[in-house]
Amino acid sequence: MRQRSPHSPDEGGAEGRARDAAGPSSGGDPRVVHFDSLRGIAALWVVLFHCGTESWINWAPGLGGYTAHLNVGVTLFFLLSGYLLYRPFVTAALAGSPGPSLRRYFRHRAFRILPAYWVALTLLGLWPGLNGVFTQDWWLYYGLLQSYWGSFYGGIGPAWSLSVEATFYLLLPAVAYGMAAASSKVPARQRHVLQSRLLLVSGIAGVGLNWLARSQRWPDSIIANWDWFVLGMWLSLVRVRLETEGARPRWLDWCTRNPSATSPATSVIAGPTPARWRRGMPCGEGPGSKKGVMSVCV
Repeated sequence: MRQRSPHSPDEGGAEGRARDAAGPSSGGDPRVVHFDSLRGIAALWVVLFHCGTESWINWAPGLGGYTAHLNVGVTLFFLLSGYLLYRPFVTAALAGSPGPSLRRYFRHRAFRILPAYWVALTLLGLWPGLNGVFTQDWWLYYGLLQSYWGSFYGGIGPAWSLSVEATFYLLLPAVAYGMAAASSKVPARQRHVLQSRLLLVSGIAGVGLNWLARSQRWPDSIIANWDWFVLGMWLSLVRVRLETEGARPRWLDWCTRNPSATSPATSVIAGPTPARWRRGMPCGEGPGSKKGVMSVCV
């Protein structure tokens, strides 16, 4: 027989629901096993995108209209990072309790990516050889700073996304605690409203920063991708509020009962990009470059 959690919402009321919402994340390790499948899908999309780039399939008619946008897997990683990493912070902010340990947070973030990345960078630098790894600019690549010094084409090229992730890891605690301090000054039942408004302002600013970054040739930095992290943070806020208050909007219940209702919208949004839009342009760019992203959100 399945045992009930000692902090079940039935037994602990609102306090129990708050603890359940935090889940294993409250200690600073925001791993939720249910998202492993999404990580796997995102990784597979990125691999297929790079295979399509090397084989020139991304520019081919038909199939290329889809493979050219599988780099949306990177965006999905950003969304998941915003959602999962912000969850323990926003749970504590809404409950008015201390946030997760920063020492444990930074230790987990560092050990999650740096050891494996450093080993891969060193081995690939030795054979078959990578530009810049063993030069005076070595610290840019080992410090994941290549996206900010115009050294994107040295080291491991796809590691630009790790550079963006690492920057988000550093910024998140300051942003989260700043928002928690602001929301602590309002009644408990209004904290989620203030958090939503602050995230909305941050998201709008992120869209503006996105335009600025691309005009200044910083498309692979946190500046150009901040809006996706903010979207993940907002989804985390919504999730935690639903779990702590035990209330679900009617539209969400309807979508749960009718999951196929979003299929037509997904099919329309995620349709292929015409070949004439992709001709002569970098993979994944152009008028249809956001289709896959919107499909993920739907």
